[in-house]
Amino acid sequence: MAHDSESFGLAPPSSFESVPPPPWWPLSAPAKFSLVDKKALQPEKKIFALYRNYPNPFNPETWIPFQLASEADVVIRIYNIEGQLVRTIFLGNQPEGIYVTKDRSAFWNGKNDKGNLVSSGVYFYTLFANGKKIGTRKMIMLKWRWIYHENSNDFTIM
Repeated sequence: MAHDSESFGLAPPSSFESVPPPPWWPLSAPAKFSLVDKKALQPEKKIFALYRNYPNPFNPETWIPFQLASEADVVIRIYNIEGQLVRTIFLGNQPEGIYVTKDRSAFWNGKNDKGNLVSSGVYFYTLFANGKKIGTRKMIMLKWRWIYHENSNDFTIM
């Protein structure tokens, strides 16, 4: 069965590299920096870990960093607030390592398994390695848009 890279969640959109970082971005190399606080990482220890997604809240894309103590078949399942499965991201067999940069962590485009954009709300993501549950974390999809007001020459976020 053929899968595109989006269904596996491994690659961010091809346009990612061409998007400049926002002015508040802490580093100049957005594709290579760690999404996880360096204090949280334990590279000297071989552990399985699930870290906070970035950004959170997000609209509509987010990256999910994790760490593997050994080679494993990796799956991330995303659930809505009611516990219903929204999306399954199959990452396939991944080697031991730390997956905390945008080019290595799991990518979710905010769509369900049917390809529809999910609504704003609270979601939970669970990491499985070789079928064993590693951890679950909460994330928030917050849809917003900029509205320009001609009379006041101002913007509002909605």
